[in-house]
Amino acid sequence: MTTKKKQDEKVLLGLAAVIAVALIVLGALSVLSLSKKFNASEATLKDLSVMEGKLRSEEASAALSAPPVWEGAKIRGRKVDLITSIPVFKINGHKELVDLYEESGAPVHPPIPNRWWLNHDVDPSYRDSPQRDADQDGFSNLEEFKAKTNPSDAKSYPELIDKLRVVKHEVKEFKILYSSEIGEDQNQFKYFDSTVKRSGIRSKYIAAGGDIFEDDALKGRFKLDKVETREIEKNGFAREQKFALITDLKKGVSFEIPKASRNDFLSKDYKVTFKLKALGSGQPFALEENRQFDLPSGEASENGKYHFSEVKDNQAIILYKNGDEDKSISVTLN
Repeated sequence: MTTKKKQDEKVLLGLAAVIAVALIVLGALSVLSLSKKFNASEATLKDLSVMEGKLRSEEASAALSAPPVWEGAKIRGRKVDLITSIPVFKINGHKELVDLYEESGAPVHPPIPNRWWLNHDVDPSYRDSPQRDADQDGFSNLEEFKAKTNPSDAKSYPELIDKLRVVKHEVKEFKILYSSEIGEDQNQFKYFDSTVKRSGIRSKYIAAGGDIFEDDALKGRFKLDKVETREIEKNGFAREQKFALITDLKKGVSFEIPKASRNDFLSKDYKVTFKLKALGSGQPFALEENRQFDLPSGEASENGKYHFSEVKDNQAIILYKNGDEDKSISVTLN
């Protein structure tokens, strides 16, 4: 019994070993089958450093660490700042609100077009915006609009002469008398004004073509061009009368004086002090008539752009060129 039992156990152990081997073979076959099905032999491991998820993560990290950039939107072709409303205006007599960007809208400040304010970055929201001076150059927004200059640039401004004003003026009356003559080319004259003695300043006897007076205050100013004799009629009688033709070199004007006549030549000398009401309003400057000068300095110059020609009808007449065009402006005396 004992021997037979041992034999049976050996048989059972053999069968178990056979079954175990069979299971191992079946498992191996299953693994091979799965490998073939999923092509595991051709599979390769991906580089985790270039995986799509990792790239997106790096981009997100970089974006979050960078400073934020806020960009405005565009409305009807116009760039609008963030968190900023578009200003609109109410014009008396108009029902619709006006957006300055719309060219078809009524002008908020006639005659200035609405788009002009936007193009030049000038605030139109004040009632007196046309009279304001955005760049502080002394010219109003309206003046710069009319002159087609830039109201936001202090170096761009209209003609400076438009801002010239008179601070004060001095006037001195004077007269010249053709007093006598003692022969051909021997003519004498007298000068009178409020600053000289009652007897006046007497010239020497001179010929045509020379300076009339040698006095320091008058030297080089009055030139005797010529003396001519004319026949005149007085009280029904004809008689000869001598006339002296004189040029005032200081003023650049000519006149004539009859000899020994009470109708002697009477004129005025003006000295006018001007001030430029622009570009910071510089120092006042004084000029006599027939003087050229520059702006903004106000300095007299032989080649100055502006010419203070004369005073006429209580107006200082300034001549200048605008391109090829001769222009003039009158500045009222105080």
